[in-house]
This record gives sequence, C-alpha cells and structure tokens, in this order.
Amino acid sequence: KAKNNIILDVIKKLETHLNRTFNISLKLKKNLPISSGLGGGSSNAATTIKALIEIFNLKIKENELQKILLSSGSDVPFCYLGKTSLVNGIGEKINPVDKIEELNILLVNPMIEVPTNEIFKKVIKFNTKPTTLSTNVISKKNLIDILNYSKNDLQEIAIDSFSEIKQVLDFFNFDTNSIFHRMSGSGGTCLGFFNSYEAAKEAELNFKKHFSNWWIKSGKILNQL
Repeated sequence: KAKNNIILDVIKKLETHLNRTFNISLKLKKNLPISSGLGGGSSNAATTIKALIEIFNLKIKENELQKILLSSGSDVPFCYLGKTSLVNGIGEKINPVDKIEELNILLVNPMIEVPTNEIFKKVIKFNTKPTTLSTNVISKKNLIDILNYSKNDLQEIAIDSFSEIKQVLDFFNFDTNSIFHRMSGSGGTCLGFFNSYEAAKEAELNFKKHFSNWWIKSGKILNQL
C-alpha cells in the first residue's frame, strides 16, 4: 500500500474539510513514467476529487474547492478544469483557451526519475512575466510565440543534474523537424511540436531507432477533455 501519495493526500483533505470519511477502493493504472514532469500525479488528484464529488454528491463552495485543489499542487486546479489554458501565478490564475489550432506533439522521456522537490529547491528566482492573450483563439504561430516569450525556469537546473535531458533536447534540435522543443515541467520528459503528423511520426521513429529504451509517444494537442 502507498503511504505517501497525492491521491491519498487529496482524499484526506476532503475528509478533513467535510468532517467525514470515504469508504472507497481505488485502483490506479499509470501509463506515464514516474516523476516525468507531465502532471500525472496532479491529474490523478484532480480526477479523484471530481469522482468523489460526483459519487457522493458533495457540496463544496467554489472558493473552498479551489483552495483544496491549489493546496494539493500547483497543477491540480488546471487539471481539474481539464481545458487547454494559459496559467500564471502559482497555478491559480487560469485562462482557458476557446480554440487552438491542431498541433502534432512528440513526448520523449529518457527513463529517468527527476525529483521535483529537489529541482524546485535550486531555483533562485522564478520568471514573473505574465503570459497574456489578445484572443482566445490561438494559431500555431501564436502558440509558438507565446512559448518563446515564456521559459521553463527548471530546465537548466534539471539539465545540470541530468545530462540525458540535454541529450533529448539536442536530438530534437539537430535530428528532427520540430518547430519548438522544451523540457516539460521539472523533467525529465521533453516535448517537441511539429507542423504535420508525418514530421512528428518521422521524429518518433528516429528517436526510437537511436534510443530504443526510452519512453517515446506522439499525439496531438487536445483543446478540452
């Protein structure tokens, strides 16, 4: 049994807030690598809260729910919303996007576990530039411009500890036709965007040819769940 788990943590938070206990059995099937920087744990927590609210018909004020979500993790409010969004602050300022142009994506993880807490501890100062939208309809160019304007404050820190992350990013840069690439979250997964399905699949096959033991998945951006 898991002793320290974000799912158990959010269940306890709800139980404390509502002064009740939940007699439930929960089974998790994990398809993402552990500590991959893809928000898997946050998504699990958000889904658990959604399920409990629906199953037990829980009544929680919106502001109280948001406090529980944010206290569980900075990505949890976004995962709970379940829509493509621009997020600012520490995760509490969420701006949903109505429409985003279809974009092919490739995710690559060199099968390393990156300790999120340790990476965050090494940050001296976070980027505070807010990301804003002039329209809620985003084209490929808009999205790439937004991403180039922003940065991942954790990327260089993670690279210093795990050279494999730089290896992934360099391969995206020199051996694929990606139009943008960056580390996701605290690592070690990196992502690449492509103008076409064919370009993404070619990159996927190229990665698998050279790094057969890595976790490599291609797909498309989903605007909302």
